[in-house]
Amino acid sequence: MASDESTTHNRFLFRFSMDSGLFLDRDVKLFDTELVQTLEPRLFYRYTQFEDQSDIPIFDTARYDFSYFQLFREDNFNGVDRIDDGHQITLGLSSRLLHKGVERLRASLGQIYYFRDRQVTLPDEPVETDNSSTIVMELSAQFAKNWYGSSSVRWDPDIQNTELSVVRMRYQPDSKRILNLSYRLRDDSLEQTDMSFHWILSRRWNVLGRWNMSLPERKTLEAFAGLEYKSCCWAVRWIGRRYLNDIEGESYLNGLFLQFHLKGLGGVGKKADAFLEESIPGYHDHF
Repeated sequence: MASDESTTHNRFLFRFSMDSGLFLDRDVKLFDTELVQTLEPRLFYRYTQFEDQSDIPIFDTARYDFSYFQLFREDNFNGVDRIDDGHQITLGLSSRLLHKGVERLRASLGQIYYFRDRQVTLPDEPVETDNSSTIVMELSAQFAKNWYGSSSVRWDPDIQNTELSVVRMRYQPDSKRILNLSYRLRDDSLEQTDMSFHWILSRRWNVLGRWNMSLPERKTLEAFAGLEYKSCCWAVRWIGRRYLNDIEGESYLNGLFLQFHLKGLGGVGKKADAFLEESIPGYHDHF
C-alpha cells in the first residue's frame, strides 16, 4: 500500500498579474455608413514562481490552444496537474468597427515576451527557452446578414514561417440554425476541413452533425449525425458517432447516444450538451 508521501502532493505558489489597456474611438464613414472605429492597446504582465512539479502525474491536464485570447491567460495549462512558471509580458492591439453598437469587424495582433525559461512542462516536453512567442493575428467580420467569417494566423518571426492558418465561415440566421465551415493548415503537416451544423427541419424535428476530415490522407477524423424530436412535454435525441481512436489513425470507434428528457422533471441518458457545444461552434443547447 502506498504511503501518504507518495500519493499526496502539495504546492504553495505565489502569482501576480496586472492587466491594463486603453479604449480610443472615433466616428468614421465607410460606404455611406456611419461607423465607430476603436483602437484598443492592451498590456498584460504576470509572474508565477517556479516549483518542480515533475513528480505529479498527469490526469486531465493539457495545454490551451495558442490564440489571441490565450495571450492574456494566467496559466498555459487547462488542469491542476501543472501550474506554469510564467514570467512574461504580453503586448496586444485590437481595432473594431461598430455599427449601432454591433461589431462588424475586429482585427487583433499580439505577442508574448518572456523574461525567463519555462521549466514547468508536460511529460516528455523540453524546457521552453524562446525569448518571445509566435505573433498571433486574428480577423473576424460580419460581412453580410447572418454571415460571419474569421481567420487566425500564427507567424514565427524567428524562422519567418507561418505556423498555423485557420479560416472559418458561419451562417447563423438564429440560435437554432447554424452552419459552420472551416479550413486549418499547420506547419505543412496538418491540413483539415471541418463542417458542422444544427438545423430545424420542422416544428418538432431538428437535425445536427459534424464531419472533420484530414485532406492529405483523405481520412475522416470524426463524424457524427443526430436527430432531435421535441413535443410539449418530452424530447428525445439520437446521435451516432464514428471517430479515430489512435494516433496512427488505423482504429475507429463507433458510438450511439440516446437521451430522453421529460420537461420540468429531468432527463435519462448520456448528456450531450457539452459535447455538441464544443463540436458545433455557436451552438447552445436548448434540449
